Amino acid sequence: MEYLDTYKIPFAGLELGRHEFEFKVNDKFFSFFEYSIVQKANLEVMVKLVKQETMLLLTFQIEGTVMLQCDTCLSEIEYPLSLEEQLAVKFERENWSEEEENDEVMVLSNQEHELNIVKLLYDYINVAIPYYPKCEMVDKACDPEMMKIIRQDLSPNKSEENIDPRWEKLKRIKNN
Repeated sequence: MEYLDTYKIPFAGLELGRHEFEFKVNDKFFSFFEYSIVQKANLEVMVKLVKQETMLLLTFQIEGTVMLQCDTCLSEIEYPLSLEEQLAVKFERENWSEEEENDEVMVLSNQEHELNIVKLLYDYINVAIPYYPKCEMVDKACDPEMMKIIRQDLSPNKSEENIDPRWEKLKRIKNN
């Protein structure tokens, strides 16, 4: 897990004002997440941090590519990813309530001196992945061999030509 320690931002010693941090997210990063949708990636992450007296304002810019599997033909596609996310980090106060924390606001204890962004990066990237990635999304044609197999499986068999007429309407619904 030492590798994931590189995704920590030590903010305690920083002066007030703007700071920038760069990170690389690749296959090794996703190997620490057993059920990740993404397994292969080549991403550059730029984190712009504005340190104020009572909070941190972070902007994450993530650019690069992730390898996904086409939902139709199962071939691997290189999907371009470009996203920007923002996060405000507040520090715990005496009258703090858990309701203040949400997707855009994180609350840290006053004793914290660094911010671990591993979970944030993982979530930002996986949420940006399309539900059903397809080759056409990256101007690529689906694998012709696989499409041929799919079409054969969907075409009606010749042995079914003498189907009972009572089931004919159900057959039409199934083939639609």
